[in-house]
Amino acid sequence: MRAARSDALVAQDGLPVDRYGPDVDYRDIVLDSVSHGFCVFDAGLTIRLSNRRMRDLFGMPESVTHVGASMYGLLKYSHEQGRLDGMSLERAWQERLALIALGKPFSRVERFDDGRIVSISYQPTTGGGWVAIHQDISAQQRLEEELRSQATIFREALENMSHALAVFDASKRLVVCNSRYLTMYGYEHGEIRPGIHLHQIFALAIERGNYTGITLDQLIAESDRNFALGSRRTSPSGSWQSRR
Repeated sequence: MRAARSDALVAQDGLPVDRYGPDVDYRDIVLDSVSHGFCVFDAGLTIRLSNRRMRDLFGMPESVTHVGASMYGLLKYSHEQGRLDGMSLERAWQERLALIALGKPFSRVERFDDGRIVSISYQPTTGGGWVAIHQDISAQQRLEEELRSQATIFREALENMSHALAVFDASKRLVVCNSRYLTMYGYEHGEIRPGIHLHQIFALAIERGNYTGITLDQLIAESDRNFALGSRRTSPSGSWQSRR
């Protein structure tokens, strides 16, 4: 039987042969393997280390990102590409220096003509240096914008309903309600907020005189009976709606 062929190189002692050779810098291999862009600056704000992912994200040439190049040079390149939201180079640099002087982490974003959005987080290091981590957040940003848009549409639909609506979760805490619900029962906007328990709403309703001739315990018991009879619409998750 012929032994299975292996593409791995094996020395006489049975150990794998180092494909990279003795002179390779393994730091470069590690840095180029991570999914984020990575750049290390010394206390003089010059580059001491960076990876290929950072250069690829920004399309920066080696002349801008080589060891010894300046943080100012990186910012200048972004300015030349029109990615500083119309801010002048000197103003952007002075703002950067002010943040660096605080010695605390900070972040910013750059928006590209092709629609990409890159987040850059700066972390201070011992000795006055900085580490900048670059991440493409385009997909995340688009999702957040879509969710905000959907939330706006939902709120507009909720407010334009002809009837009052309140949605509670399975533990009987308010998820959302419309203005008509508040107006119908005479509640102020600050009184009824998401998370408030139905029993608290009942207590406030009795206090306002919305229910007469009934105690809070009786009102809760009646609500529980109505819920058990299915007079309120429930969802598969256990949440339910109250409509008037």
